[in-house]
Amino acid sequence: NPMKRFGLVLVLFAFFVAPAYGSVVGETLQIEWWYPSAGSVYSSWTGTVVDPGSEWYAGSGVGSIDVKAGEITIENVTMGWSGGSGWNGFVFKNLTGATLFTSLNLVSIGGYPPPVDPILSFTADTLYINFNASGVDNVGSGTGQLYTFAYTSSAVPLPPAVLLFAPGLVALGAMRKRYLK
Repeated sequence: NPMKRFGLVLVLFAFFVAPAYGSVVGETLQIEWWYPSAGSVYSSWTGTVVDPGSEWYAGSGVGSIDVKAGEITIENVTMGWSGGSGWNGFVFKNLTGATLFTSLNLVSIGGYPPPVDPILSFTADTLYINFNASGVDNVGSGTGQLYTFAYTSSAVPLPPAVLLFAPGLVALGAMRKRYLK
């Protein structure tokens, strides 16, 4: 039936052409704490992202950093962020490259001292969270803050899948010709 074959072609086309959404879970991520300026690495962690489970305990007042599918939490356990530098924050770089970042947003801030709204930016393979871009100093005593961020990402199309799609279309075309004779 030509209609069934046409439907099959449409399903295959949608499967290979429709955007795929990915997650960095299972991929290799590098997290760097930049302080006191952009590119000055105070400390870093590189490893595989697991969910559930915190990826990194940064120390020096910063508690756990946890990356999940679509979410990052950063716990600042003992104090706020000092305002005397140009950069005091984190850079998340996807070293695997199978997922591209498409957005980064602040979801919530909780805790004490009064929170600082971080400056956020991203590229296809890197997320930037700068707690100090405003120059606001909110260091104090207390329990610190818990920041939650949401990110979206998409899977990089696999070239082998695309290469398999073209011969499949040729085969379907040949089958069509054979059955229409």
